Amino acid sequence: MEDQKTCCTCGKTKPVEEFVSKRTQCKPCKAIKSQQWRDANKPLNQACQRAAYYKRKAKALQEN
Repeated sequence: MEDQKTCCTCGKTKPVEEFVSKRTQCKPCKAIKSQQWRDANKPLNQACQRAAYYKRKAKALQEN
């Protein structure tokens, strides 16, 4: 059983619990990378968030 993995971004060996499912990037590195993407792509991110909101809202209204 494998208890530790090495992050492909920071190169540190960490417990498996520090990783997102079967990914090779640890949670802290993934969070940093995601934040950088959101900052660099603000209009696209806002459009994606808005579309997801309206999709969830329409689904909730259909269920009622």
